[in-house]
Amino acid sequence: MRIKTATATGVTLNWLVAKAKNTLFPLGSVVLDQKQLLVSDEFVVYTPSTNWNQAGPIIADWRVCTDIGHDGVWLAWVKQNYEDKPEFMQSGPTLLVAAMRTFVTSRLGREVDVPEELKN
Repeated sequence: MRIKTATATGVTLNWLVAKAKNTLFPLGSVVLDQKQLLVSDEFVVYTPSTNWNQAGPIIADWRVCTDIGHDGVWLAWVKQNYEDKPEFMQSGPTLLVAAMRTFVTSRLGREVDVPEELKN
């Protein structure tokens, strides 16, 4: 199923972040359990869209910039060059959702394929 990264939320967004980081393991070790994404041999719950400990390094490493708009919506962007205009920008209801959408967009594009079982 194809979705826009601007609308990804929850376990779908978390799965996309893992894919963008190239941390997805063979399908047998990625488990969807009660709408939580569990990855690796230790089955750690992977929720960078809500977990600062998981999202913080991504935000720092990829230099994701954030700000809150006048309407209360969070904005996030990254620049791939030194021009004034951000190359990738997304919004979201929280800083982490906006930042993770931006990270995914910068790595995978504005539309992505996700497995049907991860549909929001």
